[in-house]
Amino acid sequence: MHFKLCYKKYEYKPSLKAIKEFKEATGLDMWGTLGKYMDAYLKCHAEKLSITDMLYELSKVIDFVDAAQLFYCLAKQSSGVSIDEIEDAMFHAGILPTKIDNGMGEPYPIILYMVALDINKYHETVRAETKKP
Repeated sequence: MHFKLCYKKYEYKPSLKAIKEFKEATGLDMWGTLGKYMDAYLKCHAEKLSITDMLYELSKVIDFVDAAQLFYCLAKQSSGVSIDEIEDAMFHAGILPTKIDNGMGEPYPIILYMVALDINKYHETVRAETKKP
């Protein structure tokens, strides 16, 4: 699995270690935060909120600093990335959607939503593989 922040790809895999490190760094539960983020994102989209209103609502779920920790805790399990690099990539990716269609320059709030979806799909696959007949 990977996410792309400011034209760079970061490999990651959800893990218990990432969950624990995120909790230690922020006091937040990773899965609960991602679930709430998906819910807020979908509600904002359904209500057709402006992008600025949507960003405000999403920031109430997880702010820039805690979102950086979430990306960092996931990515550092697969690489030697630093929190400074993640924060810099998020800062330069910005918060507003881009017209570039390659998916490499999307703003970090959109990337966070896609990570939440990917982690949910990952767990659906893991459950299906471990389910006993």
